[in-house]
Amino acid sequence: MAKSKFVGRRPQRELLAAMMASNQAELLALYGRRRVGKTFLVREVVEPLSGTFLEITGTRSGASSLQRRRFREAIERAFPVGDPLPDFASWD
Repeated sequence: MAKSKFVGRRPQRELLAAMMASNQAELLALYGRRRVGKTFLVREVVEPLSGTFLEITGTRSGASSLQRRRFREAIERAFPVGDPLPDFASWD
């Protein structure tokens, strides 16, 4: 791994790097207390890589409609196609 300004979390960084290098589809659901560096950790590993990545931040007690809207917006940012996607009426 390249030298980083990130201090600690070596096992987590190595696990993320291994997932990124995998030839299989990988999904990471990272959760925890606010302000402990979850987003920074993922960005530190992903930033030097090429590819398209989908980053979605949920809201603990947010309405399902808000969660679906944020999901749609994240897809639109990661995969711009021109026309906006329709809102998702449900997760089904």
